[in-house]
This record gives sequence, C-alpha cells and structure tokens, in this order.
Amino acid sequence: EPLPSARSNMTLTKVKTRLDDLKAGLWVDEQTRVLFTEFTVYNIQTDLVATVTLSLEMNAAGGIAPFIKVLPIKIGHLFPSEGSITSMAAEGLILLMVLAYTLQALWDWRKL
Repeated sequence: EPLPSARSNMTLTKVKTRLDDLKAGLWVDEQTRVLFTEFTVYNIQTDLVATVTLSLEMNAAGGIAPFIKVLPIKIGHLFPSEGSITSMAAEGLILLMVLAYTLQALWDWRKL
C-alpha cells in the first residue's frame, strides 16, 4: 500500500481510520503523549539512505506538536572503492548489527 500523500484524496480518512483502530485496540488512549513512526528508505539512483522519524507529541492542553527528522547518508562516501576490504568489512559489520537487532527483537517478542 502506498504511503499517504497530498495526492491521495483518502489520506485524511485513512489516517483517522487507523488512529481509530489503534484506539479500539487500546494502543492509543488518553494517557498517550507521543506517537513515533520510524523508517529507513534507500534510493538506488543517488545511492542515498535516509532514516526518517515522524512524531506527534500531545500536550496536556490537547494540542499536538509534529516533529520530522530526516538523516540522509550517502553510501558512496563510506567506502573508498567498491569491492575493497573496507567495503566488505563495513557491510559485514552492518549485517551483524542487523542480525543482532533482529535476534534481540525476537527475544523480546518471545518474552511477551
């Protein structure tokens, strides 16, 4: 399903429906203060990775403060040349970190 955008006429309706679903499932209630959405995107043409954090902070008066943080990284600058030892070592380290994070998440999920 594509991400909501200004081009979509149903964006507001879909967002309200999803928030209602979260409220019905007791994920969001009167005591909720912040909602976070985090994701990472990769653009193969520009060789850029961006980590995006979106948050909505609700204050006690009922106001909502949105926050957007985008951290782009140009992958080509990390490695001196393609196929080098440094490149392979960095990719191996990233793979190990992803594996460790996945195992940690599965372990935490299993505890529930």
